[in-house]
Amino acid sequence: MNPLNDETLRIYQVIDPEGHTAPLHIHEVMREIAANRVSGRASLGEREFFAKIFLGKNAHSRFSREVEGSRAVAATDLATPALLQTIRLENGGACCLFEFIPNFLTLKNALASNPRKALMAMAHALGQFHAGGLVHGDLHLENFGWYKDAILVCDCGSISACATDSRETFVQFLSQWDPALDGLIGEAVEAHQAAGGVLTVDAQVLARVDLPRARQRRLDRFDKKMLRDNRRLDGRQKHSLVTRDLAPELTTYLQAILEKDALKDGDRIEWKERTLECQVFRRKTHARTIWTLSHRLQLFDVKAARPVAMVLSPLPGGKSFVFHETCDTDNSFNLEALAAALLRWQLWGLDGLLENGEPAGWKDGVPIVRPSIHTAGGPALAPVLAPSRDMKAAVKIHGNALQELLQCNPPRP
Repeated sequence: MNPLNDETLRIYQVIDPEGHTAPLHIHEVMREIAANRVSGRASLGEREFFAKIFLGKNAHSRFSREVEGSRAVAATDLATPALLQTIRLENGGACCLFEFIPNFLTLKNALASNPRKALMAMAHALGQFHAGGLVHGDLHLENFGWYKDAILVCDCGSISACATDSRETFVQFLSQWDPALDGLIGEAVEAHQAAGGVLTVDAQVLARVDLPRARQRRLDRFDKKMLRDNRRLDGRQKHSLVTRDLAPELTTYLQAILEKDALKDGDRIEWKERTLECQVFRRKTHARTIWTLSHRLQLFDVKAARPVAMVLSPLPGGKSFVFHETCDTDNSFNLEALAAALLRWQLWGLDGLLENGEPAGWKDGVPIVRPSIHTAGGPALAPVLAPSRDMKAAVKIHGNALQELLQCNPPRP
């Protein structure tokens, strides 16, 4: 492949060690954090690379951690793309140029159909990390690759020296997995130990004590980060919140409507070819609860009506509003899909997602929900035995047919 023949999406001006300026062409963006980092397939001159570009505040400290982490991993038995060159950006940022590996997939994409294999591969890789005196502080599947049946470490900026007890990082890794895989924790511990890792706790304690706590902490961190990343403050409109991908003028538009009209719960408004549905609350905490729950559902891969704006009343007891995008439904009801969803929600500790026993809508045979202040947002902190509220409400509507599906198809690893 000649990178010069590929479409260029972006160009960054870089400075080589001799002080000459040259264009770095980005042909494919694989991951991006706005105003912070861009990574993807790139070319400098006639050579192709995998580039990681560090921008904005603390760009050079993040760049230095990436370089140090890459060197530390290269000294172990773990595989990682070779760091070929480091360069400065003309605007003050920095860039690492790695060996480009064709047909490279993230572990998440490569092993989505075989989560057990991914779990064991990652547990083994963690054992190699810990045996080498290292710890990876950002353990999720998109930071690791799969190439020729081997794990590749793709994000080295979160690597640091390992404490003597690797239990905490191992639990953080497990906390990101589907609870249906908890039955495999014993095998994961064995895979970790086979690679040289040492854990000072047994699998049962991990599953019953450490893991539920770690999952709750992860959700709490997610809530704080989501609120911080989505917030758009604008002096007079400091009580407003808008998702990052929508223009700030949505807040101005909503404020104008709220000043003129008495919106009621369930009312709909039109904005730039979007239909938004309004939920009204008298307590600010209720609006924030709905906002955070709706975003949490993305972590659980639950299809839900997305909240795009929140306007809080500056007065105690005043009306606060959350605006959702309306559900794009096609009435593709499927009883088996409903039963599967109910079982998964129960396993994850989610409840109160149905309205009067029914989802908010259906799309391509998948239920779409809209959380309320009565929704339990997970995780399950104890073994689930009793039917959830959603199960009881749905069985009242769909009767024995749904009851049989719930009894015959418990979630399994």
